[in-house]
Amino acid sequence: LAMGLFTVQYSGSPVLIRAAGDARYFRSNVHRMRQQDEFIQMNSHKIWVIHVDGHVMFGSSPHLVDEVCAALLKRESSADSVLLNFKGVTGLDYSGALDLVTLGRKAAAVGRRVVLTELSEIVLDTLLRAGVRLHRQRASGAVDGLLGLCYSDHYHEALKLCEDVLLADAGFSVKSSVAPLSLEPRVTGGSGDDQWEVFTLLKDTFGDFLPEMEVGANALAELRKRVRVAEHAEGTTL
Repeated sequence: LAMGLFTVQYSGSPVLIRAAGDARYFRSNVHRMRQQDEFIQMNSHKIWVIHVDGHVMFGSSPHLVDEVCAALLKRESSADSVLLNFKGVTGLDYSGALDLVTLGRKAAAVGRRVVLTELSEIVLDTLLRAGVRLHRQRASGAVDGLLGLCYSDHYHEALKLCEDVLLADAGFSVKSSVAPLSLEPRVTGGSGDDQWEVFTLLKDTFGDFLPEMEVGANALAELRKRVRVAEHAEGTTL
């Protein structure tokens, strides 16, 4: 009776895809150089992000598989990287694990990748028990030859990874990306060059939301008092 109730409750309930979209809508929190940022925007279809909720199992995973395959293989502008955010996933069975492996193989066969992130201990344990080999990738790691089923611990690290692969494939040096601004009070007034650098970074960040302004404009002057440039080790996620 318990097994029958379980089957009725879960086998017919599809995995909920809470949100899906490309890099126009889902970006990492890494502040990049203008040329890199523009390139990612122009090629936003190369990264497809899917936020998943629910229990991934034999009766519900086909919906997710179809969505990933469509992004990788069937759309007119197919994605090179599909990121699956599993933060809202409450469980995974053996069948669901094998479906993920199949997706990884399909991606590798066409020179692409499926990146998993925010995996709970339950999901990770199921994958390990099913014998799934995940290529665990840090945001600061090398991105050359990264194919198939991959894993990055945190969502923004995974987004950065997908962006870095896109940039590296186009010949950009991913080392040129810099960490986000540190929104902390300025320790000193800073030199004129330092203040100009802060102003430039602020304008690059908020320019789309502000009218055209000069360095001394009041709207940015208050922000400039509260922000300083902070150096962080390469690959740091804040």
